Amino acid sequence: MPPPIPPTNNALVGAAYAEGMLIVIENVYPNTVPSKFHKIDPADGTILGTVNFPFNGYCMGISYDGSNLWVAQWSPVNVIYQIGLDGSLISQFTPATGVYSCRSVNVEGDYLWVGADYLANDTKLYKMTMTGAILEEYNTGSVVGWYMGGEIDTQYPTGFNLFVVDNVGNTIKQLSTAGGTVTLMDQFASPVSASDYAEGLTFDGEYLWHNAGYALQGLIWCIDDGMAGTPPDVTPFLDPIGSTTIPATGGTLEFIVGVTNNEPGTVSFEAWTDVTLPDGSIYGPLIGPLNLTLTGGQTVDRTRTQDVPAGAPPGLYSYNAYAGASEASFDFEKLGVKDKFLMTLLKKKLESKKELTEDETGMLAAYDIPVDFTDRVNIRDLIEFVRG
Repeated sequence: MPPPIPPTNNALVGAAYAEGMLIVIENVYPNTVPSKFHKIDPADGTILGTVNFPFNGYCMGISYDGSNLWVAQWSPVNVIYQIGLDGSLISQFTPATGVYSCRSVNVEGDYLWVGADYLANDTKLYKMTMTGAILEEYNTGSVVGWYMGGEIDTQYPTGFNLFVVDNVGNTIKQLSTAGGTVTLMDQFASPVSASDYAEGLTFDGEYLWHNAGYALQGLIWCIDDGMAGTPPDVTPFLDPIGSTTIPATGGTLEFIVGVTNNEPGTVSFEAWTDVTLPDGSIYGPLIGPLNLTLTGGQTVDRTRTQDVPAGAPPGLYSYNAYAGASEASFDFEKLGVKDKFLMTLLKKKLESKKELTEDETGMLAAYDIPVDFTDRVNIRDLIEFVRG
């Protein structure tokens, strides 16, 4: 598709996809005047409108949240703006990233993934709230040499759906942010020539769109992201075995994990598991990703265990399994020191009594049956007894 051709000293940078339009930023020289963005018909490249930013300077990343645009300005100051499609200013914040200049900004739900550069191969990736609070921070210099544009590709599951343009090596990279680290899942060469800059990247629900800085080749590219438009109809399942309450001292979950192919023919897909922690963050993957091939109607399952260490924070967890576009989960709970103290106190209270009722005798006997004792449902009455 033909792009807008920027005048000398101007450059096309970040891209977003909004309301059926391709949005492409044009940085306008010098940085003391407003830059702008073009609204482009992806069918033929027709410019449907051009809007000035409500601030002066150069931008890089841009992302659409379903209503408004998020823009990363890097010169003369480093600011992230939320603006309307009409260019109106909605909100802004100065990211607390120090010497790292925010370039790539990507909306995922209620959060922003922001790629920032200091020097070549000295980069960071941040997960931020939409008011700029930094929730997670990763050193990514060994994975991304220099952030340009980026996008959340929603055909991939959370934790595996961030695509970025890396100016070092002129590549487009798929990153994994699961498990508390950032790793490279896949990459491919940008079609932009070495004499130009690979810049913007966005996703239209099926394909990636990619543009060059100076448009020397006269093209905006539509790229297959490697994910089939319609994922296979497969259903993962998880069935816990025994107790799903883990003592304060730690323990082991046992469960059956499997997947069923609901289609009549053979399909191939990826499957994996992870855990949602009490604070809502994701840890994993724990199993996989695995490349599976199942014949029509086939079901496979395995019995697996997962250790939960004593140092794991107390609270409600969710163990999750993914396959195709579907997922399954079950909840489990990690007890804290307070729970352990209450049960110890109960035992001593019962042992100190000269005569026990039938119920109290049963309570004391329960200490010899750990599988029942560790289930919060089974000990609720005991805890109330102590508190009473």
